[in-house]
Amino acid sequence: MKLTKFLALFCAASALLVACDPDDQNTPEPTPDPTGDLVLSVSPETGEVGSPITFTVMQGDVDVTTMEELEIYETENYTEVSNPFTPTIDGEYTFYAVMGPNVSNRVTVTVNAVAPKVPADTNPSSTTFNHRVLIIDHTGTNCGWCPYVMSALKQLSESDYHTKYHEAMAHTFNSNDPSYSSAARTVSSIIKKTNGYPEANINFHHNASIGGGSNVAGLCQEFKNNIDRLYKANGADAGIAAAASMTSDSVLVSVDVKAAKEQDYRVACWLLEDKVEGKQSGAFEQWQNIHNNGIRNITGQRNSGDISGDDLGVIKAGEVVNKLVEVPVISQKWVRENLKILIIVTADNGSGKYDVVNTALCPIGGSVNYEYK
Repeated sequence: MKLTKFLALFCAASALLVACDPDDQNTPEPTPDPTGDLVLSVSPETGEVGSPITFTVMQGDVDVTTMEELEIYETENYTEVSNPFTPTIDGEYTFYAVMGPNVSNRVTVTVNAVAPKVPADTNPSSTTFNHRVLIIDHTGTNCGWCPYVMSALKQLSESDYHTKYHEAMAHTFNSNDPSYSSAARTVSSIIKKTNGYPEANINFHHNASIGGGSNVAGLCQEFKNNIDRLYKANGADAGIAAAASMTSDSVLVSVDVKAAKEQDYRVACWLLEDKVEGKQSGAFEQWQNIHNNGIRNITGQRNSGDISGDDLGVIKAGEVVNKLVEVPVISQKWVRENLKILIIVTADNGSGKYDVVNTALCPIGGSVNYEYK
């Protein structure tokens, strides 16, 4: 049954009271009252994301659940749903059934979020992990020199270095940038070493401050040189496996950290967004007006100067520690389909600071396994 049929039903029922004008902004939502002819029941009444909800509809003593003309609606958007219906996000769902002129009672189901399941370790006896450093680019749509670093990073991603790093873009040059966020501002305030833009850093404390200039090939080579300086060819200190799922107002991330070296570890999860449109000052190629890997939110900030992550404690070589992390999705403007999770594992370097020892990128609604060498 289409929405227009509900409008017609509502208008017919209320014709003696008001005129039904589809253009009238005061027209009520199509919420037909129960007629008492149909009884809707659901199983279960409390469920979980990804678990089906089954409907049964009775008309008197007759089960009409499979009748072709029977339709079941969810009231949030007044959209028809299948039977069974499988929720993809947590929250309360209210349903009712319609068959001809008959309207059922309403039934509400509470759907709870489920912690995502980390994939099984494909090589439990190994602790030799590929190492990925972290590149943080401080940028902005009003920064005229930033497109050159953008192009250098594009060249880097198309080279054989693409397996040696992950990147996050801190859009902090101008606050009207569509990729700007308070989390990005926090990252820049702690990690950025100069007042100028653009600037790129590799990891937190091993600063490789790569500035501007129009020599794209030279900037790309500078990235390579600094990656070579920090990349551990013999393997990262720890490996990362994870899974992420969306809830009504956050992302749940289940992270397994497997140590190759006994150390005191921490983990942070950064929410990144791709495909953000924003006209880039100084752009010399069209793709530079589409921005990826923008920092939207971060976890693991310990104080105003420390974003090293939440404590995992000392992990012995070969051992695994799991951490469930919740990352709030603060803004309705963030496109959920374009979000992903950057996982950053840090370890105590012996001087009271925590260095980035490995990173992983996890899709929301998906998972990533240990990246063995």
